[in-house]
Order: sequence, then structure tokens, then C-alpha cells
Amino acid sequence: MMRNAIRAVVAAGVACFLAGTTTVSFASPQAPPETVVNTLSELKKHFAGMSDPDHPGTMEHQVTRNDAAIQTILAYARQSREAGDGLAQYLLAEIDAFNARYRRGTVIPEEVVSKREWKRGEIPWEGIRVDAYLLLSLAEENGSATLTKRVLTTLRDYGAACSNLFEQITIRTEPELLAEVEREKQETGGWRATPIAEVAWPCERFMVRAYLSDRFASAPDSARVVSEYWQWRKETMIAEGQGEWLPTRYQHRTLEYVGRLGETLPEK
Repeated sequence: MMRNAIRAVVAAGVACFLAGTTTVSFASPQAPPETVVNTLSELKKHFAGMSDPDHPGTMEHQVTRNDAAIQTILAYARQSREAGDGLAQYLLAEIDAFNARYRRGTVIPEEVVSKREWKRGEIPWEGIRVDAYLLLSLAEENGSATLTKRVLTTLRDYGAACSNLFEQITIRTEPELLAEVEREKQETGGWRATPIAEVAWPCERFMVRAYLSDRFASAPDSARVVSEYWQWRKETMIAEGQGEWLPTRYQHRTLEYVGRLGETLPEK
């Protein structure tokens, strides 16, 4: 029953997308075949239950460990633009559905905000870290400003929606933390949560690679955002004495830059 409900949510997200809720255009979509969908499902299972999941090193390890499955999915997307766009829409639909359900201002059901423990298969954000990694890889390989814009702004919105969800859960289940929630929102831009950190890491990776590759050199506004992110990240890591990746408390700042970059890109 839960699986059918999830399929219905994803289908609704695809329907909304195809109905014109966004002005970003794709090639005629080609739905991923069952073999790709099954590989994606297995990939998400392998990422579930990671030890210290909000640590970038853990995410890197899982990506390396599951590279064969990741490459199988990306190889399908490379077959044609229709295949790539269809896969992107399939992945985006799940995140769109999450964002619509949990963005700030929506009424989150009591059974969600009062929940203290989640079982695998019923977690609202389950698998989205894999969707995000694949979408950023597609955007990087595809080179399309249209796709990149859609991916970056959607992931920015995911961070805000996920922060709102965890904020509401925390306030409902641990009301004594209300002052801490408000303080952290003021200091970092949102309430920290592991699912956001899991998406912020591939976004950080994307921004670093964008700077090093000069991908946006011909688009001054985009190049400016990438350069500003690089400088901010460099100064922050020096101040933190951190090694390779930013601490998780900067997850919202990274997603803010990602969203800004997306906004500079053309819609068509």
C-alpha cells in the first residue's frame, strides 16, 4: 500500500510538471524502462542505513561503492536527449512532490510532525539524496542551461522544504528546543537536518567542479555566483580549519548559492 502511495505521489508530480507548472522545457520525455527504475530502486536501498549519513566522506564512499549502478543509470540517459530528459523528469517529480507537500506555509499532517521513529519505506525524504546526485550528474554531463536551472532551483527548494519539515517535527516532539531552532535559523538560514546535508554535499561538489572547469565563463552573471561561492567556501574552510568538505552547518548557505546560480540561467 505504501509503495502504491509513493507511486501515486510521483505520478502526480509528473502530471503537474507536464501540465505546465514550469516554463522550463525539455525534449519529449521518454519514461525510463523498468530495468532502469529497478536499478534506481536497488541503488537507493544501498544508500539507506549509512553510518554517519550526514558526513560527506560517507556519501563519497557510497558513491564509489555503487559506481556500477550509477553508471548504468547514467549510460541509459546518454542514449538520447529524450532518454536523458525523461530520466530527469522522473527524478525531479519525486522531489517536486516532496517540496509541494512540505514547503513553508503548508499544513503538515499531525501523524508526520508527531512521529519520532521512521521505518524504511515510509520516510518522506528517503532516496532523494540519490535523486539529487544523479540529477546533478545529468546537469553536468548534459550541459543544458534549461536542465541545470531546473535541477539547481529544485534542490534549493528541497532544502527549504526539508528544513521546514524538520523544524515542525522538532517543535512538535521537542518543544524545549524552540529557542535553539530560532537561533539556528537566524545564524545559518535554516534548521539543520541530515537529509539536507546529504543533498548539500553533491551540490557543493557541483559548484566546486563548475569553478574549476570554467563551465560558466561565458555567462557573466552565472560565473560571478560561482566565483563568489568559491571565495566564500575557501574563506570558510580556512576559518574552520576543515579538510576537504564544508561542515554540515553550512548546508543552507551552499543551497542558497546553488539556487542563485540556477536563477541566472535561461529558461529555454
